[in-house]
Amino acid sequence: MAVLSAVVCVAGTGEERADPRECLRSIAGQTLSGVETIVVEAADGGPGAVRNAGAARASGEFLAFVDAADRLPPYAFGAMVNGLRASGSDFATAAPCAAAPRVPEAPVLGTHISERPELLGDHSATGKVWRRAFWESEGLAFPEHAGRTAEMRLVVPAHFAAGAVDVHTGRFALGPDPAAAAAEAPPEELFAVVRATAGAVAAAAGEADRGDWDAHALTGVLADALRRAAADGDGAGLGAFGEVANSYLDTVDPRVLRRLPVLDRLAWYLVRRHMPDELQRLLAFAREAGPEGLRAHAYAVRHGTRWYADYPFHDDPLAEVPQALYRLDSELDISQRAEEARWEGPRLAVRGRLRLGFLPPDGRFRQYLRARAVNRGTGAKARVRVWIRPANTFDEPRGAVTARRDWGGYELRLDARDLTANGTWRPGEWNVDLWAVNRGVTRRARLAGPEHGAACRPPATEVEPGVWVRPEWRRDGLVLVVDPLRARIDSCAFEDGRLELSGPVAAEVLDRTRLRLTRRPGDAVLDVPMERDRSQGRFTARVPVDGLTGGFAERSAAPGGPESAELWDCALVVDGRVEARVALEGDKAEGAGQVGPDRAVSVEHDGPGWAVLRVGLTAPVVAGAEWRDGELRLSGPFPVPAAAAELVLTDAATGASTRAPASVDGEHFSAVVPADLPDGRHRAVLDLARDDGSRERRPLVVEGALLDELPFAGSVAGGRPLSLDADSPREPLLVAGPDALP
Repeated sequence: MAVLSAVVCVAGTGEERADPRECLRSIAGQTLSGVETIVVEAADGGPGAVRNAGAARASGEFLAFVDAADRLPPYAFGAMVNGLRASGSDFATAAPCAAAPRVPEAPVLGTHISERPELLGDHSATGKVWRRAFWESEGLAFPEHAGRTAEMRLVVPAHFAAGAVDVHTGRFALGPDPAAAAAEAPPEELFAVVRATAGAVAAAAGEADRGDWDAHALTGVLADALRRAAADGDGAGLGAFGEVANSYLDTVDPRVLRRLPVLDRLAWYLVRRHMPDELQRLLAFAREAGPEGLRAHAYAVRHGTRWYADYPFHDDPLAEVPQALYRLDSELDISQRAEEARWEGPRLAVRGRLRLGFLPPDGRFRQYLRARAVNRGTGAKARVRVWIRPANTFDEPRGAVTARRDWGGYELRLDARDLTANGTWRPGEWNVDLWAVNRGVTRRARLAGPEHGAACRPPATEVEPGVWVRPEWRRDGLVLVVDPLRARIDSCAFEDGRLELSGPVAAEVLDRTRLRLTRRPGDAVLDVPMERDRSQGRFTARVPVDGLTGGFAERSAAPGGPESAELWDCALVVDGRVEARVALEGDKAEGAGQVGPDRAVSVEHDGPGWAVLRVGLTAPVVAGAEWRDGELRLSGPFPVPAAAAELVLTDAATGASTRAPASVDGEHFSAVVPADLPDGRHRAVLDLARDDGSRERRPLVVEGALLDELPFAGSVAGGRPLSLDADSPREPLLVAGPDALP
């Protein structure tokens, strides 16, 4: 039996027919072995019928559906199948056209739509791997004789029917954006699919979950359709849209409409009342303000103990719009931004800014904060001290010189010595929960992470001999990992085609424990024996370098493959079960070795101190930064043949690039950051010109010894601020303008 059956749908005729050859090559290049490919051409039944026919012929344990226009990154199937084998989940999903993280992140295994409401927005069959037993036991099938939007009728109810799902980050399918199908669908089709999906969710999970789906659709795909109708049409066009919309709204529980955000609540009320002119005015107001403007600058008024948004037609007797529609509820949530995280002895200090939407902290006693640390496993609690500070308003850069200041700044201090269980250090993870009170409104949230820079990578601290606390910023906020000694890497060396890793190991670690290296995002693992010296309390693991580097050139050349390097995480496993991650500590822990022509393996730590292996092309390492004559100069080792080069700085927000001359002499590189670098945050790569006319891009990497000195700030000619910083794990970041100020 095959491991996975990939059903490739070839649809269209003539020039519209997608050529499947690139798609099939990407499937053949998967790192997962045992892939069965089933190619089915679309017939009169449309793509749904084709996929169902392919699924009926599948023999694999797992099942995936791919369109002929798609291309798969080489790690896609392997990462998903390995995750499903570890978690036992019913299917794995990834956002196929979402912006991929710069470094693939660990998946969330064994979760559910009830725990992650954002999965209501997962509508596409692309970028998924299904356990075939689940597919068949649930009788899943694609709607036939229907457009691409009909996929949500299958996918969303499947999330509710599943016992658990795995959620991967990044792009696991490259091709046309599935979300474009909803944008192109006529309103009649879109509302019919949303309504059919609502009925399927009710049948699979109940009316309460159907209400969650209706609320999601009314603030998501249907709200987008409403805005397009208002932008593209006139009053008559909106009137026709309203007729279709009302046939769906007739089936929606009125309580669902009452819990929508104010803007959507108002818009759908005007649709229900057949008021296209007023609807046009409301949507024009929203377009002009923009989403940030609505929250940062919109005026809130108080009636009794409740707050209301001062949106169009509020208190306008001629419009006859009920005041209750303007009541603020979900919009009065916490917006926050951590901007500094550092250790002061055994205490972690986090500084940043916070506000409740629509309620600025414009007075000293307007806003109060309370915080505590909570153990994710046991529920134990630890005290966190909180201070309120004056700061620039939330929408201003932190370091900008401005009169727009309020009391939204905060400082939290947590004593790591409090993270014990009855005085005993045990492995575990702690969250930091916040409560904000502003004018009688109380909201709770997890302490959320910074946008960029040094605050993204607070180091670990040793609170007692052999016991470390490691702060990590994750998608759900700050996590403090208590890490008593189990195994550490404090030395590395390259010899005879092997990477030798060694360090202290706790006596209670079993002799059959192995060191597991996992390639991000999880498609490959390499288990290595750990030789023990119990008299010294140390271990040694010898990693075959070719097990790390094998196939890199092919993966790098494939669509969606690694640009220049792959990262491997280190963990302890016992009988195939992951017990703990392995950290990197000590002055001699980091190292790098050339393992072939223009190939290198480096041992380094990420922000919290976990061990990471970087494998791939030789990288230009930023080991030095200095200000000279009003210019910021970067330099460091880069042992590749001398070549003409340019430093390319790309704005992380806009994608605009700025180029400057660079030097590559065969041993080192050097470059000067342009003084006219536009305001913003910029990623850095070297663009190399080879003798054969080809060009290569090599992302810069920051040396570990330099990280503690960042941010490295100064001013270019004219006094404009510029700084060198870095994001986790080692990506340099050039910041120009007010954001570069401390």
